[in-house]
Amino acid sequence: MRLDELKKDLGNDDVKAIKRIIELKYQEKGIEYNIEKTVSNWLDSKPSSIDRRYRRNCYDFCFALGYDIRRTFEFMLKCFQVIPFYYRTRMDSIYYYCIKNKRPYSVLKDMMLISETWDKNNKISKTDFIHIA
Repeated sequence: MRLDELKKDLGNDDVKAIKRIIELKYQEKGIEYNIEKTVSNWLDSKPSSIDRRYRRNCYDFCFALGYDIRRTFEFMLKCFQVIPFYYRTRMDSIYYYCIKNKRPYSVLKDMMLISETWDKNNKISKTDFIHIA
C-alpha cells in the first residue's frame, strides 16, 4: 500500500483531508484516534520506521480503514519494512484473528483485556477467548 493508493482509495489528495477522513473512520470503528509519528510521518511522505511499540498503532490504522489480512500485510511490509503478525505475541495474534474474521473492534479490545489480565494474575481461563470471540 503506497500513499498514492490510499489517496486514490479515499478520493482525496490533500493530506490534512485524508487525516480527517481517517479520524472519522477511527470513530466509526470505536478506535481511539491516535496516529503516532510513524503513521503520521508516512502520511506526510517523511521517512518512517517502526518498532514494537508502534505496531499496535499501525494495526489500529489498518483496522480503521477496514483492511483485510493481505492489505494489512502489504501496508506493514511496503511502508515500514516489517513483517506483520508475529504470532508468538498475543497482541499480533489477536489482531490477526480479529482482522481475518472481521470481528468488531470491541471484541479485539475484550480479547486484549483478557490477555493483559491473564498476564497479571493468571486467574482468567484461556478459554475465555473462545466465549467472546
